Amino acid sequence: MGRKQRYSEHGARRSQQRGVNETAIQAAMDWGQLIHQRGGRKVYYLGHSEVAEAMQAGVDLRCHQNIAVIVGSDGTIITTMRAKRPKQFHQGARLRRNNREQAWAA
Repeated sequence: MGRKQRYSEHGARRSQQRGVNETAIQAAMDWGQLIHQRGGRKVYYLGHSEVAEAMQAGVDLRCHQNIAVIVGSDGTIITTMRAKRPKQFHQGARLRRNNREQAWAA
């Protein structure tokens, strides 16, 4: 936690419009399911099972459930959203569990 993220103009505007703050973005990137898309894009999705896993580790992320962060191949945040169906991101994607950071355990 605590990294400064880079945003595209669209990503910054959408994050503000959709009420997705930096804490929610960081939670999705640290705890969320990582979905690789074509073109080097990555989607971090913080769904129910990831929130439950965080709760077992003593981290309450319920207020950030269903947050999705789409990151470009250069690491820039393209957009953020609240999405209840992560399958929309899976076209031609490879799924992986994201590595958890120790900062959330504090």
